[in-house]
Amino acid sequence: MMERLMHRAAQPRPKAVGILALELYFPSQKVLMTDMEAADGCPGKYTVGLGQEAMAFCSDREDAVSQALTAAAALMDKYGVGPWEIGHLQVATESGLDRSKSIKSHLMALFSPAAPAASTAPAAPAAPQPPPPQPSAQPASCQTNAPTPTNPTSPASASPATGAAATPSSTGAAARPPPTSWGPPAEGADVVHACFGGTAALLAAAAWVESSRWDGRLAMVVCADVALYAPGSAARATGGCGAAAMLVGPDAPLVLDPLWYGTHGQHAYDFYKPLGSLPYPTVDGALTLSQYLGSVGHCAVQLAQRLQAAGELQPGEGLLPHVCAFVGHAPLNKLLRKGLGRLALMDELRRREAVAAAAAAAAVAGTAAAVAGQAVGAAAGAAKDTRLLTPAGPQRQEAAEAEVKAEEGGESREGAALEGGAAGEWAQEWVQEQHQGHPSHSHALAPHLVPRLELDLGGLDEFLPRPSAGTTTVPMAAGSGGGCSVGPAAAAAAAAAAAAEWRLSDKSLEGALVEGTAALWQELGEDAAWLQRQLGNSYTASVWQGLASLVWRRGDAGLAGRRLLLFSFGSGTLAALLGFVARGCSAGSSSSNGSSSSAAASNVKDGSSGCHGNGDGAKQLPVAGGGNGDGPAFLDPGPRDPRFTLESIQRVLDLDARLAARVVRSVADFNGVAAQVEASYRCPLPYTPVGDLAAVGRGVYYLAAVDELGRRRYERK
Repeated sequence: MMERLMHRAAQPRPKAVGILALELYFPSQKVLMTDMEAADGCPGKYTVGLGQEAMAFCSDREDAVSQALTAAAALMDKYGVGPWEIGHLQVATESGLDRSKSIKSHLMALFSPAAPAASTAPAAPAAPQPPPPQPSAQPASCQTNAPTPTNPTSPASASPATGAAATPSSTGAAARPPPTSWGPPAEGADVVHACFGGTAALLAAAAWVESSRWDGRLAMVVCADVALYAPGSAARATGGCGAAAMLVGPDAPLVLDPLWYGTHGQHAYDFYKPLGSLPYPTVDGALTLSQYLGSVGHCAVQLAQRLQAAGELQPGEGLLPHVCAFVGHAPLNKLLRKGLGRLALMDELRRREAVAAAAAAAAVAGTAAAVAGQAVGAAAGAAKDTRLLTPAGPQRQEAAEAEVKAEEGGESREGAALEGGAAGEWAQEWVQEQHQGHPSHSHALAPHLVPRLELDLGGLDEFLPRPSAGTTTVPMAAGSGGGCSVGPAAAAAAAAAAAAEWRLSDKSLEGALVEGTAALWQELGEDAAWLQRQLGNSYTASVWQGLASLVWRRGDAGLAGRRLLLFSFGSGTLAALLGFVARGCSAGSSSSNGSSSSAAASNVKDGSSGCHGNGDGAKQLPVAGGGNGDGPAFLDPGPRDPRFTLESIQRVLDLDARLAARVVRSVADFNGVAAQVEASYRCPLPYTPVGDLAAVGRGVYYLAAVDELGRRRYERK
């Protein structure tokens, strides 16, 4: 027995594990933020203050279960995946409808051996426009004053906005034939932790594929939520709903980099749902914003430390120069922009700490010349590590020329940011540089060409307590009487925590960072946030909607061979900063769809999408610039299964058509439907949903009835 176990453990493990396929579902109805501003008498509050454009919503005909069913079934339909190909299923939600029965158990109906293959479902026919939805009869105890929608247009029953019409595979490939016997994906379960659940589910699915328990099948992750806030709540305009479904396996087009991850967790009561009889959360808005931005800092510090320990990041070198895009959880667009600003700040603090450390070391060595030389050397950064992905792009030469001109002109910015000053003046120099056309921070630049944040941050000793080689005294809480001595490891952890949360509550610095990273946001963040601004917050699905938006906007041409950075956050608090590497086909032909990134339409050049061989013929992560001394480099031909490529994902998503097919509803319509949903939580059983089926697209699952025992029955339209 032991010999068998040892043999299995020694078997080659799957390579390039990540996301194979991605599908979204969002309802056909939306309310515009401009209309909500007019109704609430606050022009600009939601469009400018929050940065949102529209919000998806649904009636009591749809919930987290129905949306999860819709997304999962649509993924199998469109990618030609048979139920027998999936051996592990994880579901993430914070909109669960039962304290015992999981949403996954509902999805198991899609994997019954007796059920027909999803890809054989009939195609969705074209249909005439149905009349606007009308509130139907309901028990007297559940009556609401829901007005009749005023918009005369309603989605066609085969509306592409649902993303769920049962069509033959959109990838042009059929599902693999079923084996003689197969079992459903019993492994996996529901994951609950606010908006972070989807990331926890993805990591669990990837761990299963990489483990000795893997049986060769694929894993599926489904995230589904309905975000609804009470009438009159300040958060009412930050709702939304939707679902995302992903396949996880080896040889993926979006590889989860096993080294690029930083995580954070702590206890906080910033957002929670203690009221089981209502769908509304309890929210401490100020605290949840602080938790979000603080988590960005903690994850960035941990990730940088991990990469430096592995030799893939030099002291003082930042994270952002090595990524082509930033994707993040988006409760609201403005918070996501602040998150990117916080990442840029962490990079700058890391650089300045390296400057100070080099200067201190040189001072010990003893000469003023050494002090100046080493400080400048550290600030410039070490030579480019060829193992790190630094994609080529059209601005590379322009930035290099600008840097040379600055050096020839004798310009020097060293030390300018170390002087004291008022909070309102910290970012003036830096912001002026951005406005005057200073080379912007680009994923196309080598690390030493990235412009620095010219912020007046005060003295180094003030903001970054550096651990010494020996013991360090850590101050205790006020009134506790002094401090305690800790070793170098604990001191280093304390210093890292101080950097992560440095001036977290300083709104002047926060605003300066958002302003100063405006160009950086356009290059790294805008493409992913494009869809999130139009859907609102879908909780666990939000960050994956951002990833889908990025793939749709840039395609194979703008992502292949490049690394992207993804930040996931869940109140309470759990967070992670993950790196993905995009792999394209050697003859990829997908194009960008209105990408704001200057690199979206440019292919990787100069051999920067090679990959290392490992002797067994398996594909490895693409890396920049060829080999690094540990083996020959060769061009990555991309994923072998034609169903699972960046081009296939982009084609399946078809976001422009699906968004265009949505129907705009008035604020009164939205409030009426929201009242129906609230009433459904209190209605006696049995219960028949009141939302009109005309608002449910063809191929979408919906709640048909709840019986006297609380058992929910779902049907597919």
